[in-house]
Amino acid sequence: MNPKHPAWWLLPIVGMISGWFFRPSEDAHLPVPTPSAADVRTLNLPNGEALRFRKGPGMTTWISETEVPGRWLSDLGKDEPTLKEAREVCRTLSQITGHPLRLPTLQEWREAARAGIQNLPFPWGYEKTPPSSLHFGLNTPPTKPGPAFGWGFKDLAGGRWEWTQEGELIGSAWSETDPTTLQISHAWTPPQGYGDQDTGMRLAWGSSAVPAVKPLSRRSPP
Repeated sequence: MNPKHPAWWLLPIVGMISGWFFRPSEDAHLPVPTPSAADVRTLNLPNGEALRFRKGPGMTTWISETEVPGRWLSDLGKDEPTLKEAREVCRTLSQITGHPLRLPTLQEWREAARAGIQNLPFPWGYEKTPPSSLHFGLNTPPTKPGPAFGWGFKDLAGGRWEWTQEGELIGSAWSETDPTTLQISHAWTPPQGYGDQDTGMRLAWGSSAVPAVKPLSRRSPP
C-alpha cells in the first residue's frame, strides 16, 4: 500500500489486533500422543488398586504415570514420605506384587519429563509461564493429579516434590511460587529426614543399573 494513502496507518492496528486474537493460549503445551498398548503397563495390587506405568520411545525403564497416592503410605502414619520411608514403600510394594519397584533415578525422571526432546526446559514445553491448570502456587495440597504432558505423565511439574534414587527432590510442588523450580534441570538435596506436605514419590518398574548415589552437597529448600 502507498504510504501516502490515507488508510496506510490501519496496517499496524490490524496487525496488533490479529496478533492478540490469534495468540497462543496460556495453557498451550506439547501435545500428548495417544499411547499404544506397548506404551502402557498396569500394576494391579491385592487391595484392588491399579497403577499405570508408561515407557516412551528411548526411555530406559517404566515410570508410573502419576505420583503414588498418599493413602498407600497410611502404614507410616502420614502421607508425606521421607527418603527412607519412600524406599521402604518401594520394598513393601515389591514384596506384595512380586515385581521390582523402586524410585526412579534423576536421569530416568528427566527422560520421562522431556519426552524425547533434548534440553526441553519444562515438561509442558518452552513457555516460562506455567499453565494455569498446573498444581502450583496453591495454598492447600491438590486432591487429584495434574494435567498430562509429553508422553502422558502427570505431575512431573507441580504436584509434589518427588524423591529420586539419588536422594534428591525434583519436579517442584503445589506450594512453590518460583517458576524456576519447575525446570526439568532443577533438583535439590533436602536435610536428612525431610518429609512434608510438599513431598511425594512415583515408582519405577524394573531393576536399575545405576546405583543410588550419596549426595555430595546439601542446601536449603528453594
